[in-house]
Amino acid sequence: MILRKYIKALEICNPDILRHLATVYHDLLSHEKSLDFLIDLLQKDQLHDSISLNALDKTITFYDHIYKSHLHQEKFSMIYYLRDLIRVVLLSSDALQTDIQRVQLLQKAGSDQSPFAALVKRLVESNEQMRAQAGKINRLVPQDDNTNHSLILDTKTISSIESTIRNLDRLTKTFHEICSGLTTQILILSDPNDRVSTQDIENIAYQACDKIYKKEDSGPYDSLWNSMYETLSTLINVSNALENGSFDSNMNDQNEKPKQPIYVIAEQLKTSMNESDSIRGRLELKDEELIDLKKMLKSKHDELSELNIRLALNEKKIDNLQKESDEKTNKHQQVLEETRIDAQKKIKQCEEAMGVLQNDNEQLEQEKSALKERLKQLTKTKLVDDIMQKKGGATQKTSGLLSPTSDGGMSLQRQLSSSYNNEGMTGSTVNEQEVAVLRNTVHLLKDELWQLKMSRTTSELSKLPMPQKDTKTTEIADIYKSSTLLLNDLFSTIANYKITGENVAVKQELMRSKMKLVDQTAFNLNTRLNECQSTILPGSTIQTTMKTFSNPQFSKSLTQDRQLAAEIHLPGVNTGGEFDITQEQYRTIMREAIGCV
Repeated sequence: MILRKYIKALEICNPDILRHLATVYHDLLSHEKSLDFLIDLLQKDQLHDSISLNALDKTITFYDHIYKSHLHQEKFSMIYYLRDLIRVVLLSSDALQTDIQRVQLLQKAGSDQSPFAALVKRLVESNEQMRAQAGKINRLVPQDDNTNHSLILDTKTISSIESTIRNLDRLTKTFHEICSGLTTQILILSDPNDRVSTQDIENIAYQACDKIYKKEDSGPYDSLWNSMYETLSTLINVSNALENGSFDSNMNDQNEKPKQPIYVIAEQLKTSMNESDSIRGRLELKDEELIDLKKMLKSKHDELSELNIRLALNEKKIDNLQKESDEKTNKHQQVLEETRIDAQKKIKQCEEAMGVLQNDNEQLEQEKSALKERLKQLTKTKLVDDIMQKKGGATQKTSGLLSPTSDGGMSLQRQLSSSYNNEGMTGSTVNEQEVAVLRNTVHLLKDELWQLKMSRTTSELSKLPMPQKDTKTTEIADIYKSSTLLLNDLFSTIANYKITGENVAVKQELMRSKMKLVDQTAFNLNTRLNECQSTILPGSTIQTTMKTFSNPQFSKSLTQDRQLAAEIHLPGVNTGGEFDITQEQYRTIMREAIGCV
């Protein structure tokens, strides 16, 4: 019954709910396996009492939980619902009838007046009434769901029917447990012809009710009878309501039958597949356009690579020129350094000359002192000789003449001393004058040396060219920057180029205009590069109507890898020159000239 409600709800539910139920498909599949197992046993006629029905109970509980959680708001057919109710009632009635007959067979004879036997009789009578009411309901329920006669049950009736199904389930399970307990009790008895007493049957019934009814258990007499009474009352009410037409309704009140969600999902999937096909077609067109753009990009990349190679060659030439200028600057600096070292050497020589003159001055002072001492000694010796001569002639003169002689001697001494003083003063004055002259000479030499150094440095600096701002490197850097920006712009255009719409002609025209602008920019850069090259090295390019060729006079880079193999001196030839030969020609010359290979 729950499965039929589940299937009916899946036919009319929302597609989103169906997608959500698909997430628990694996759980549904595991419970479905237990149902398949029981159905297989039933088909093979191998279903017996020893097989556990716990898996079936779990499956029913799981499907009931899924239905109440997701599908309880969905509508279902009341006619099929009542048919399922009749089917459940009849099956439960058959099960109760079979189990009651088993109980009656297994109880002892003569116990028909016991309370449990009376309960069993009442249940048998109620079971017959229940079957009669089920037959009545089956006659009153329409046999075709598509007729104009339909049924609508209220919520209270549906709740009572659900309670009836639950009571029938309890009744059948309770009597099944009682029969299982009686079977076990029969096996315990020693005599095969013995039967179970009424007291044992009641005990087994109490245990079965405790197990099935659990908290709602009130003993087998009350629990079993109440379940049967409620079931019978509900069936009577349903049959009376059907007979009175309380559940009847018109087809006009019903809405049109909705489309099954599985078909809705299928249509959505079909629509999405069609959209994906259209998107795939557009993507293929985009791929073709991208392939064309890649080809154009490759050609432009080759052109830019060629420009970069030429730019690298020009940069190499500029580096060579820069190295040559650096070498010239270094040579000038070396010349200035040598001049400075020579000036320092001359200054040192002048200082050494001044030291020599100072030593000569000191020697002259020493000689002057020695001459003064010698003069003093000579003066004293002369005075002594004069005195000795005067003493020898003193006896021949008078005393009157002695006094004047002594005065004359004193005057002579004074004259000598005065002459000595005059000579000493004259010698010292001459030496001082010589020293002063030497000092003035040294100062003049120093001044003249510095004047020479300054004039020489000034003349060398005046010969150097005035430094000018190097605009060639700036122009090359500007060209390199412009080419880099052009390449980046081209890459970004290809990576981020998007045009809405499906007009292919417009997109192609935009791409042609864009590539034309790129070609013009690249041509302008090439022109600027040639102009810069001609400015740096005049005559390095020769413009023709076909192509720009390198000037052979400036093709030094082509011959840089040449190596000097040999120098050949020929008699009678004074002019020199060079010529290029191959390796085989070189071997031939060496073999013919000196006999070596």
